[in-house]
Amino acid sequence: VVGMGAYLLQTDPSFTKGEFFAFLLYANMFYEPVRQLVGINNLIAAGKASGERVFEVLDHPIAIRDPKEPKRFPRGSVGILFNNVRFSYPERGTLVERLNLEVPAGGVTALVGPTGGGKSTLANLALRYYEVDEGSVSVGGINLQDFALEDLRGNIGIVSQDPFLFDASVRENLLLARPNASEEDLTKALSAACALNFVNSLPEKLDTMIGERGIRLSMGEKQRLTIARVLLKNPPVVILDEATSSVDVVTEREIQEGLSNLVKGRTTLVIAHRLSTVRDADQIVFLDNGTIIEKGSHSELLAKGGAYANLCRHQENMIPEGF
Repeated sequence: VVGMGAYLLQTDPSFTKGEFFAFLLYANMFYEPVRQLVGINNLIAAGKASGERVFEVLDHPIAIRDPKEPKRFPRGSVGILFNNVRFSYPERGTLVERLNLEVPAGGVTALVGPTGGGKSTLANLALRYYEVDEGSVSVGGINLQDFALEDLRGNIGIVSQDPFLFDASVRENLLLARPNASEEDLTKALSAACALNFVNSLPEKLDTMIGERGIRLSMGEKQRLTIARVLLKNPPVVILDEATSSVDVVTEREIQEGLSNLVKGRTTLVIAHRLSTVRDADQIVFLDNGTIIEKGSHSELLAKGGAYANLCRHQENMIPEGF
């Protein structure tokens, strides 16, 4: 275009420089809207594909439903009972076979054992993410299938290996647990989780934005915020799923104090590979291939010299102080 314009300026006296520059200006003004239209078309195409996937999920049949007449979750301390439970994944076959386990009310029960032994499966069954094939899982003497899902999961707090935090402020992430919590409630929860000092050191304290999945925080800080959120929720049942497996030993010790405050007086199910985190549990259950190999306290299982004792011998520094 520029070359043609230069040629016309040289050969056609009626074609002026002003007309040439005006043409270039109008051409540029026309190009930008066209480019935006092309971009919008690409955006619509991508949105259509994403929307189809979303609606595919929404249209998927719901496998787990609320009962027609749900029972209320019992108040106070409650135990969990796995009674003759059989469970299988479609792609893996039977994983849990005729399992019987009582998680005492107000106590800490730790699940240990090799990867794939069924530890996380039991936690998922307790949350009713899956239905048992046979047998039953009950809380406070009431079958999980008799609770509304919102009521059941609203009374269970979870601290997982990969804490989930939203791209929002510290305050907004905490208030997900209890939207009407006061400033004093937030401070108490953060203090009990050993998170108050680091939150106060943030540029805007509670109102500091932490990024998608808490990207602006360290793993230890994210875990302590998650613990504070569960403390704010104040559930009678807590599940700790590899809560310290992604942190170093120093950070683990910092988190342990917050976890100790969290489990006090609550029925707690702990899933752990680091045996240092479960030595003070009231009951330790060694699982392998969905079967209970042995159970007892830390000292009892060491004295037996079985699978748990062998696992202890293969782990270094297994006895730091603190739970």
